[in-house]
Amino acid sequence: MAVSEEPEVLRQRLLAKESTLRNLSKKFLSFTASLESSTPEEASTKHTALLKEIAAYEFGVSKAHSLIHTNTQQIDAYGHMHRCDSINSPVDGDQLGINCSA
Repeated sequence: MAVSEEPEVLRQRLLAKESTLRNLSKKFLSFTASLESSTPEEASTKHTALLKEIAAYEFGVSKAHSLIHTNTQQIDAYGHMHRCDSINSPVDGDQLGINCSA
């Protein structure tokens, strides 16, 4: 992926998350507006449905957070491997190999 494509990909992901959050907000506002005119059983059912929607959104956010954390760790590991693999001379390589194995 080219560097110029990255902002567009990030923009699309943010728009997707934004629409999900917008829909969740609409459902919450709809739920609060319907509380006055609904029976306690209906309100309880709507409340449970809203909690499920919120839990699904939170799961998606935590999944994305875990993915970001894992990718960051992988990038750091690759950087460390790259530093350990770039040996310029045998003498420097011995010292570098000792440092990288620690």
